[in-house]
Amino acid sequence: MNEAAISIIQNYANKCRGSWRGRCFAEQSYSRWAADEITNRLIAQEPIFPWDIFYLDLKSPVEIIMEFISDMDDFSERSEDIDVRSIFVIAKEAAAGILDLFL
Repeated sequence: MNEAAISIIQNYANKCRGSWRGRCFAEQSYSRWAADEITNRLIAQEPIFPWDIFYLDLKSPVEIIMEFISDMDDFSERSEDIDVRSIFVIAKEAAAGILDLFL
């Protein structure tokens, strides 16, 4: 059901590879983590049985990405450690980049 969306996100994640030095490494790593987490959320909502579509609250890829962005906002606001906060800020920025691919 979300195969096309997953493919788009994985292509984005594959582009997160490049120079693996210092801060750039962290940004690429957290961006890739964000893409993988969004992909996992898409997979988790896939119906297992045909009748599941009647019982599951299926969300569009855009809704899932926006929910992830909201979660990253919440996590970054709760974190008192600037290094931890930066993880969620980078993940949010990556998710915003992914969201742009769907709009």
